[in-house]
Amino acid sequence: MPSSSPELALMSVNNSRAASAGLTLRPLPDSVTDALGWQALRRGWSQRWLDHAREQDLIHRWRG
Repeated sequence: MPSSSPELALMSVNNSRAASAGLTLRPLPDSVTDALGWQALRRGWSQRWLDHAREQDLIHRWRG
C-alpha cells in the first residue's frame, strides 16, 4: 500500500491506551463472519433514496 493510503493509516493506529482501559478484542473469525453476514443482508436493502420533497411529504403525512 502507498504510504499515503488511508487504509494504511487506519491499520497503524496504536490501541495500547484502549487496551489499558479494558478494551478486549474479538476473535478474527467472529468479526469476519459478522461482517460477511452484514454484507449479505445489505445486498437486499434498497439502493434507492428518497428525494427531499418526497421525504417531507411522507413526514407530513406520518405526523398528521
